[in-house]
Amino acid sequence: MILVANQIREALALVGWTPLTLAIRAFLALDDVNRALDDADIRCLGELHLGAIREVLEAAGVAFNPENRGAAGARPRQMA
Repeated sequence: MILVANQIREALALVGWTPLTLAIRAFLALDDVNRALDDADIRCLGELHLGAIREVLEAAGVAFNPENRGAAGARPRQMA
């Protein structure tokens, strides 16, 4: 599943992180995280950058909803 900017923004709100916190935890430049948060600029990022963002946010307890008729989002992951 490809991440969209809205999912990343929702995930940051869920975990209470700033873009800078995400950049530090994902070992990315802040500019790259800001691109990921912008609907137009996210297309400029490669799979490695988006994969790092996904990994870090999932490890923090976020689950991503697949894009379904424009309703992609994020939610807290349910613990088993």
